[in-house]
Amino acid sequence: MRARRGSDDRGLALLMTAGGMVALLVVAALVIDIGYAKQMRREAQASADSAALAAAQVMADGGTHVAAATAARDLADTNLKALDAASWAGCTDPDRPAQYSVKAGTEAVTGGCVSFDDAAKLVRVVLPAVDSPSFFGRVVDRNRYVVAATASALWETSTSGMGTCGICAIDGGEFQQAGNANVKIDDGSRRIEADYLRINANGAANRPKTLAWYAGNFSNNDKYDYEKLGHPVPNPFASVTVDYSGVTMSSVMNAGCADLRPDEMYPQTVNLNSSCTLTQSGNYYFRNGIQISGTLKAGNGVKVTLIFGCSTGTQPTDTPRKCNGDLTGNVNLNSSGGLQLGEPYKDGISLLWDETARGDSVINFNGNIKLGGAFYARWSSPAFGNGTFEATAIVFGKGTGTQNGGNIKIVNPAGGGGVGTIGGISLWR
Repeated sequence: MRARRGSDDRGLALLMTAGGMVALLVVAALVIDIGYAKQMRREAQASADSAALAAAQVMADGGTHVAAATAARDLADTNLKALDAASWAGCTDPDRPAQYSVKAGTEAVTGGCVSFDDAAKLVRVVLPAVDSPSFFGRVVDRNRYVVAATASALWETSTSGMGTCGICAIDGGEFQQAGNANVKIDDGSRRIEADYLRINANGAANRPKTLAWYAGNFSNNDKYDYEKLGHPVPNPFASVTVDYSGVTMSSVMNAGCADLRPDEMYPQTVNLNSSCTLTQSGNYYFRNGIQISGTLKAGNGVKVTLIFGCSTGTQPTDTPRKCNGDLTGNVNLNSSGGLQLGEPYKDGISLLWDETARGDSVINFNGNIKLGGAFYARWSSPAFGNGTFEATAIVFGKGTGTQNGGNIKIVNPAGGGGVGTIGGISLWR
């Protein structure tokens, strides 16, 4: 009996060892498959970037929409051999923002996957989805991985790559300046542009001296020239969306500095009362905003974007989701608070609000803020207090962005603007 038990034990050990080896082989195989798919994803994104820039260059040179779509397809096909006529013919863009449209004649070239926002001078390119082969995933019934990519480009040439506005009040937004507020825009080709403009500041020393408006100008400060625009203020970030895929809800209800990490959403207001340095690059998600009475900054070389979005609730068991008209949290700084972020992680933007959110004052501050990227709140309006605020652009809509004292400084993006530029044409992902 002892001999038989010994034999049985050895058989069991052999079986467990064999099972463990199979599991390891499956994991190793999937790692190879996923790694190959990620490489294809990088190639697809590079192809989409090149295609969008090529189309924007055609439009900047006075070409037609059809010529721009053709240029986009030709370059994408050259860079990504998996694309063909059939894939373009059946290509659709279900997430295309409402302001983009597929122009007549372009559908014969690129299906519904190259579209244009002529008012904002933006072209959007969505590559047809291609399959990354599964070499080993068949063992777990995974035969393929779908790879896709999207990019947009701005064809209005400027030295900044941001278009003509440094402060952009879009979609019926109003920029209001009161008290002793001042705005300085480093790039002379950019300025304050607003659908509605109200410059009532007593001691304003804005530079440049020309401010532009589209729908209404209620300014009583005669220090400046006011130019009437023939079109609504363009949105340089029209293609930007907040992506919640892979984002999880934090299990910490009252998170502090030590709890902050990329791709986690914090269900309650994050209170930072002392110095906090972010050491990991990535997107940081907030459901109910941040209260800063200490300092929040990114470490050297760390790329950070703070994203303010929504969820199904405000508990760790809830799920991040699009806002669809709901309110988000704010960034609140008191007089001793400070926020300093270097190079942004997402789309040239340092502070980003869900593009489907609504709100009034999405940023209130009396402290100091210095951003290496832009501030973008698609349907919400900021309130700037008596501190200093520096960014590469401020873009907001649907409400009144108010500057009550303090100073705003708009600087050029590192490298010329956006994700990258070619001949002054800016790329946005």
